[in-house]
Amino acid sequence: MQEYHYSARLYDPLLSHWIHPIRSRISAIVKRNEYHHILDVCCGTGAQLKILKEEGFEGKGIDLSDAMLEVAGRGPVVADCIQGDATDMLFRDQSFDLVSITFALHEKNRQSAQKIIEEMLRLTMVGGDIIIVDYDLSDRSSKLYKTLIYLIERIAGGEHYRNFIAYMKYGGLPTLLAEADLKELHRYYFGGKSVVLLHLRKMAQRDQ
Repeated sequence: MQEYHYSARLYDPLLSHWIHPIRSRISAIVKRNEYHHILDVCCGTGAQLKILKEEGFEGKGIDLSDAMLEVAGRGPVVADCIQGDATDMLFRDQSFDLVSITFALHEKNRQSAQKIIEEMLRLTMVGGDIIIVDYDLSDRSSKLYKTLIYLIERIAGGEHYRNFIAYMKYGGLPTLLAEADLKELHRYYFGGKSVVLLHLRKMAQRDQ
């Protein structure tokens, strides 16, 4: 994951203000539900885990990027993160009562994104929750935010941009979650309704 070699240290300073409302909402959900076993998939710099740790909640993170994990391991609050492939995570089935992922699915190819969803489901306890944050661009989205998002993704370039374009074409989260055994509890919109946070629950077979 050399694509983040130079940007990892700038990631939080550049984006923290924009992402802050989303991280605050995730923190509020965690506090309300008092999860005990939390996994942040594609955790990046570990910023969300650091916020939760300051609020008394321990969690684990997994990411493939050396550069991002280096940042996660620095500072007054250190995130508990390991290096690993989110499409094949070495945790036991149903190990967590909350599994989350933020702004990572759109940058993966469809096969990898689908596999990550499957892995998140595998690792979530029955009755446990999944939080997914990613783009949800539609007619209701602000034209300004849509333009900014396309610009940001275009600047990212390369495979990242190609996967983003593919994500938009195949339908994004609704397509990825079409066959997932999940019940939507809440959805929250951010950025002129261009970003969605889905709070989902893994249901037992008899409850579906």
